[in-house]
Amino acid sequence: MVVMKTRKSLLILGGLTFILAIVIFGSNFWFQSSYYDQFQRFRIQSFTTHVLSKYSKVESIIKTIPDNELCHRVDLALSQRNIDLPVRTNFVYYYKGILYDWSTNSFIFPDSLKDLHNENGFINLKNAFVIGRSIKVGDGEIILFRTLGTNYSINNRFLKSTLIDVFANTVSIDTSRNAHDGYIIIGLDGEQSYRISIDKSKGVGELFSWVIFTCWLLFFPVLITFVYILLLQRRVLNSLLHYLLFAIGIVLLRIIQFKLGVPDVLSQTIFFQPSIYASSLTLPSLADLLVNLILLLWIATLFSNRVRLLKSNRSFYFWMNIVIVSFLGVFSVRLLQFYFHNYVFHSSLSLDSQNLFALTKLDFLAYLAFLLTILLWIQSLRWIWNNFRIFKISPLNGLLVFAISTFFYILIQIVWPTENWFWSLIAVVGVLIVLLFEAHSITPIVRSSMYSLLLALGTLLVIPEISTRIEDRLRIDRENLANSLVLTRIDPLAVSMLDLSYDQIRRDSVVRNLAKAYTSGSIEESRLLDYITKKYFRGYLSRFRAQLTVCSSGDKLSIQPNNIQVDCKSFFTSLKEHALEIVRDSSIYFMDYGQNQRGYLLSFSFRTIKPIIELNIELWPNAFSRDMGFPELLMDDRHISKVDLRNFSYARYESGKLYSRAGDYPFENLLSEDFKQDMRLRSFEEDGFSHTVLKVSPDLTLIVSSTSRTIWMFITSFSFLFLLFAAITYLGVLIGSIIHGEFRPHLSYRVRIQSAILSILVATLLISGFLSFVFINTVFEKGSKNELISKAHSVIIELETKFPELTSFNDINRELLTNMLVRFSDIFFSDIMLYDLNGKVIASSRDQIFDEGLIAPVMDPKAYDALNVHPGSIFLHKESIGEQDYYSVYLLYLGKNEQVIGYLNLPYFVRQHELRTELGSFLKTFINVFAVLLLIASSIGFILSSIITRPMDTISKYLSSVKLGVPNQKIQWNRDDELGQLIDQYNNMIDQLEESAYRLKASERESAWREMALQIAHEIKNPLTPMRLSVQYLAKIWKDNPADFDQKLQRFSQTMEEQIDTLSAIASSFGDFAKLPDPLPIKIDLNDFAARTALLYGNERDSLSIEVSQHTSPVYVNVDKNQLTLLVNNLMTNAIEAIPNDKIGLIRLIVEVDDSFALLKVEDNGTGISENQINNIFMPHFTTKTKGSGLGLALVKRIVQLNSGSISFESFPSVGTTFIVRFKRVEK
Repeated sequence: MVVMKTRKSLLILGGLTFILAIVIFGSNFWFQSSYYDQFQRFRIQSFTTHVLSKYSKVESIIKTIPDNELCHRVDLALSQRNIDLPVRTNFVYYYKGILYDWSTNSFIFPDSLKDLHNENGFINLKNAFVIGRSIKVGDGEIILFRTLGTNYSINNRFLKSTLIDVFANTVSIDTSRNAHDGYIIIGLDGEQSYRISIDKSKGVGELFSWVIFTCWLLFFPVLITFVYILLLQRRVLNSLLHYLLFAIGIVLLRIIQFKLGVPDVLSQTIFFQPSIYASSLTLPSLADLLVNLILLLWIATLFSNRVRLLKSNRSFYFWMNIVIVSFLGVFSVRLLQFYFHNYVFHSSLSLDSQNLFALTKLDFLAYLAFLLTILLWIQSLRWIWNNFRIFKISPLNGLLVFAISTFFYILIQIVWPTENWFWSLIAVVGVLIVLLFEAHSITPIVRSSMYSLLLALGTLLVIPEISTRIEDRLRIDRENLANSLVLTRIDPLAVSMLDLSYDQIRRDSVVRNLAKAYTSGSIEESRLLDYITKKYFRGYLSRFRAQLTVCSSGDKLSIQPNNIQVDCKSFFTSLKEHALEIVRDSSIYFMDYGQNQRGYLLSFSFRTIKPIIELNIELWPNAFSRDMGFPELLMDDRHISKVDLRNFSYARYESGKLYSRAGDYPFENLLSEDFKQDMRLRSFEEDGFSHTVLKVSPDLTLIVSSTSRTIWMFITSFSFLFLLFAAITYLGVLIGSIIHGEFRPHLSYRVRIQSAILSILVATLLISGFLSFVFINTVFEKGSKNELISKAHSVIIELETKFPELTSFNDINRELLTNMLVRFSDIFFSDIMLYDLNGKVIASSRDQIFDEGLIAPVMDPKAYDALNVHPGSIFLHKESIGEQDYYSVYLLYLGKNEQVIGYLNLPYFVRQHELRTELGSFLKTFINVFAVLLLIASSIGFILSSIITRPMDTISKYLSSVKLGVPNQKIQWNRDDELGQLIDQYNNMIDQLEESAYRLKASERESAWREMALQIAHEIKNPLTPMRLSVQYLAKIWKDNPADFDQKLQRFSQTMEEQIDTLSAIASSFGDFAKLPDPLPIKIDLNDFAARTALLYGNERDSLSIEVSQHTSPVYVNVDKNQLTLLVNNLMTNAIEAIPNDKIGLIRLIVEVDDSFALLKVEDNGTGISENQINNIFMPHFTTKTKGSGLGLALVKRIVQLNSGSISFESFPSVGTTFIVRFKRVEK
């Protein structure tokens, strides 16, 4: 059976190694070769041809649709003719050259068909690349298209300029007609559509990168495991030196791999970027850290299970073991803390489990590194207690261990101090408890609990390091934010918006023409300012008042109050030299004029206008007002700080008064004596918040605050990481057991009860958690919908109140309407948009959404269909921009005489962060409750299973003691229940068994004598035949009286003696087999017995050596001493006879412990046992030798059974055989 398991493991591991090698090296070769480029080109060309050919197939049908049906609704006309457009296909419809219908507003098509440039199927839109086909139908034209990728002007976590999967990360699209690099993609008509270029420096796609990286991570441990099992099978690893050489080989293999470098297909991936993690030349990336930890864990597991340093001798090693255990227990905890500190403080990852939705895949890889380190630590502790075990445990010894450990802890804390000393002290106490527990014979359940405790202690050491790092980051972020506020006096949102507006103003031809008209004197300066303000400084920037100064050559400025005349250009040049350029490559400056007069300067130079003119726009903040929650959608990552401002509250005090504030913290209550201290920069905690105070001047103080880390956060992080670590560990053990063929689906009744209780609890918690999650999300969404609808109705009422006689939006000034929407947007904390009856935007409180090309300036087609084609008063649904989902409500706008004149839309971005926060809080609470209930359920399950199975344990105990031929004790049970019925059956069985035993003994005795007589007759007959022939021969030569009669007589005598000896041996073996007495068990130390046996057979043969491998502590069993001697003598004789005379023989006597059993192994390097002989090896009279009775191993098995033991064996032809005798272990 063991042989089959080993072969199965080798087969699985060998196949897995081969597959991993093929994936890694094959993909690397493919990536490096030109085949990759050709394959990418083929995929894209096939994709392009496939999409366009699909459109060609429906073209003939679409051309038959009349204009009047298409003008009504294109999608309705298509569905009526059963035209199914290909998957992910959209359309736009132009009627008489004007955009008339659309299937999506996510992509911006020009309003006029003449502005659309269709390059043989490729269309470059403002915010996307699409491939499409134009189909002319009457006076209209339908364009079917599919997206190739997005190209947003703003990039953040919601808006990402990417290509679809078929293009992968290595592909770039080039639409230039003059492009010469890259591959040409051909349209259906055989002409160039666009070019693509392959840039391998970008690496491969994310999914492919993860697959290759996982294979690379698993390859070395799988390969080493395969080699290890193969060496074990060949019996190569049989000494400490061999194990050391094998471990050195693993290290050398890793060094060679490290020197050779990473496969090119992975070199550019995020796993190997030092910006994520790097601590030294040997640990330059997170991937290197993981593979090193996996290999070290493999070596530690090997040594903890196989390698022993010391022999068991309590009198000599007792004091040394106490000192070593105490020191290593304390030192291992401090070393673990050091590595956790190294991982956390050399990583740029967040690792903050408080914000579960913000965790990335790389964070979980870092968590895996923590877990591997903890498991490495646990294996090291196992090696410690296996080699330096304290065998005599008493209260005095326990106190002695803790006293010595306390000394070492204080010494290490002095030499190698740590801030988180309290948690390391708890971990040291836990480790010492586990080490002392290991001195006793404990059950597998208790041992599993001990390992779980160590896993919890390791997790306990992770959390303080992460918390310390997060607190340091928050403090640094607070300081940076405070310094940023000193420099800019604004939040980063204003900087981002000014940068966007600057580019738009600079490219605006109207601004250029108005500036030129101003220099010629045909318009006033106020007209130019009015145009720029109304178009570009709306929405969020409307809180700034603008002042425009146009400078041309020779213009003078009058500086008040002294009416000083200065050159205009020189004046602003001087200002810019003393200002702070806050946006790189843009002339946007922060100006500080003193006395709380601070603002911004935007400077434009139009060199194409003669004479050259400069536009200088000064922006001054209006009175402090609270922001409505400007959406992150319009915040470009290139222009904003990496700090999430939602985690902070900040305020500015001028002359001791609160000038401005933002966030949730009530700064009105903060002003205290601590705040008034003279220190320029200081931090303190108050009211559950951490504050950083920056005193810029006696009149100006800035405060930035963030939530302090609480014990509740600590518990939440611990619960999350412990559950995560436990789940991964259990899964790994399960997979390893399956691979090694050691998975045991047949669990004991007690374990099944515990598993049932835990399974029911886990299932209940998961289901209730899922339902609660859905409920919270549903309630929140319902509340958001109701709030949004209420806001929309309020806006409608306000607009109808302002414009009661409105019959058409053409009757109202657009700028007035836009300003009105901006004002209402600030009031109702929501964006507002108005669309005309054709579904095109009239006015918006946030034109940046359209100006920046995030969506098209048209209604969502579903909303337009719901309110126009199928009339209704209100429509609410979910929309998306990029990866940002939000609710959007549409209402009919009724003018005079209740006539529909347009559509009102409120897209609602604001509460998405609130929903994530609330769901995150629920998940954290759920994880804590789950961990606590799991602990309680485990305890209850253990107690209940013990109570329930206690009677069964009693029955099992009595059943296991039942023997034939001896009086067996009955069970006393007073309850009339199911167990009582079972016990009655047992008692009846005892009575019947005694009667049957008597009859069986008589029958067996008669049968045994009959069989024995037959066998004796057969065995005696064999030597009698040659004896008879010898006697007849002797009589013949007696008559002949030859000259050499004396010599022949001597040979005859020798032959007779040999045959008589044979008869004597046969009689002895049958006597031993038949007359084995009942065992008289006494307590025997197998270590001493094995050593004496080795001395007895030490000189049996010159070419034979006998080794003894003893357990580290005495191993006692209760067996009959004489029978054990007979058993071992037979096994040793067989082992010696199995080794050919021309071979250097090695026999090993091994003593081991397996839970509550003692194992005695006799291992040889002889010829082994063939497979066809395995099933008969313990049968009486069966032998593989040319002589002998075949009763030796049958006698061994009978002795083992008489002494309540078991015997098994492993054998490999030409390698050797190992017999394993197992007895119940007893305490001394």
